[in-house]
Amino acid sequence: MFVPPEINHPEPGHILLIGRDPGEDEEREGRPFIGRAGELLDTVLGSVGLRRQDVNIANVCGWRPPANDFKAHEPGRVLEGVEQLQQLRRRLRPSLTITLGNEASYACLGTRWPTAGRGILGAKGIEDRRGYFWDTPDGLVLTTLHPAGVLRKPTPGRYLLGMDLRRGRRWLAGDLPRDAFPVPLRLQTQAQVEKILHSRLVAWDIETKWDMTALLCSGFCGDDMQPYVAMWGHYFDLYGKQILLSDVPKVGHNGPGFDVPAMRLFYDLRVRHYHHDTQQMWWALEPDLAGSGDTDEEDKAITPSRMSRKGLAFLASLYFNLPWWKDYPLPDDPQHNEKMFILNGNDAYVTRWLAACMLPEMEAAGCQAQYELATSLYPATVEMQLKGVRINVELQHHRLSTLQARAEAAKEISAGEGLRYIQREGVAAFARQKRCDCCGGGTVSRQACWRCAGYAKKPGKKIGATLHPCVRCSGTGKLTAYHFNPYSPAQMKTFLYEAIGAPKNIWNNKITTDATALKKVLRWARGQ
Repeated sequence: MFVPPEINHPEPGHILLIGRDPGEDEEREGRPFIGRAGELLDTVLGSVGLRRQDVNIANVCGWRPPANDFKAHEPGRVLEGVEQLQQLRRRLRPSLTITLGNEASYACLGTRWPTAGRGILGAKGIEDRRGYFWDTPDGLVLTTLHPAGVLRKPTPGRYLLGMDLRRGRRWLAGDLPRDAFPVPLRLQTQAQVEKILHSRLVAWDIETKWDMTALLCSGFCGDDMQPYVAMWGHYFDLYGKQILLSDVPKVGHNGPGFDVPAMRLFYDLRVRHYHHDTQQMWWALEPDLAGSGDTDEEDKAITPSRMSRKGLAFLASLYFNLPWWKDYPLPDDPQHNEKMFILNGNDAYVTRWLAACMLPEMEAAGCQAQYELATSLYPATVEMQLKGVRINVELQHHRLSTLQARAEAAKEISAGEGLRYIQREGVAAFARQKRCDCCGGGTVSRQACWRCAGYAKKPGKKIGATLHPCVRCSGTGKLTAYHFNPYSPAQMKTFLYEAIGAPKNIWNNKITTDATALKKVLRWARGQ
């Protein structure tokens, strides 16, 4: 069933929210965003002073896809939906369009939005690019997270969705002016160097060549907030190195993880007085939101609430209202070096501005001690980056194979033992009703089971009248069967915490089954 947009204000000048496509609840009721994701959206709108009836709501595609998989849509329906959406925006002329998720953002921004292939069907990057305002021919667009994604990853999703909608309200009220990047200057005079060296703190960032074999440019930004960029070669050797070898305190973003060891690797240059790092400041200020960094797919399935972003563009979206700038040009782009020059200067500018904001925040929050402890480890971090990890690939594959075999065997054991426990205790959460395989479950046959009576085939009606109810199902026609899948995180949680009563591990008010939780269960089991 087609779910049309919800137009509460047909006249121009109102907010337009755009989602992906309808789900089961929306298809049944014929309205967008009325399921769990809709309830969350209503709640977050209310928290920023908006009601559902204050906005217009639409989807990229008004049809529900098979298994709720956007890629399973009929291609023609998606293209038709995008065209209808563009027509709707031109007709409504919204004061602000807020796109919820990758597909809605791609539908409004086109090729300016990244994709893994197949156009809108491979749209990606919302967690890095949310919180930014984009100019389009049909008006300004604010990109943010989809409420359904927030339900799967409430931390930091709930915080970010609410913050982005507040930014939209502030922009509409005229309280959020657009910030602009200053034009980076080429570092090519000693007077410029002296001006930078008289700063209390200098932001520093590098960009490498596409193959990461050498430096391309190095950006600096001092107290005057004017970024300078030294291109690789003569100007970097003459002026950039002076700054890096000087005593002026320096700040970067993930410098110990990349920039500082890169200078050692490429030029055997030891950067002096690298004192601060905005990525580490974010960890000190917001440890819950900063998360544990990039995780693989298995970790994402186990602990989705612990992931976050900590890149420069992500932090800029929290503190400023700058336009998106982190688009890296391809190596064959005729303007590649010039675009990288501007990007490098912008990075240095944002890093210096973030440091100006976050250093006082850390002092007010009283978290300098943990920040200083982390920064004291910078030299060791650099050495670890340079040393790397030498891997015996043959031994690695052998051990991985051995561990995989042990894991598969353990899962088979847990499946058998777990199922026996479930059957013995009659755990209702794993019970399923199935048709009796003796009488067949029929209304007549279950009350007169010829198999229970020992007949090889169904007898005539005269004998059938003398038969008794099925012994196997007690005449109900159904049997209780138990199913247990230890590969399912949801079933494993139910088994551990409800069936056998293992101690729960709570993080951010949610039960987790990560390594810490399973160690707790193991200690508990050994004590039983």
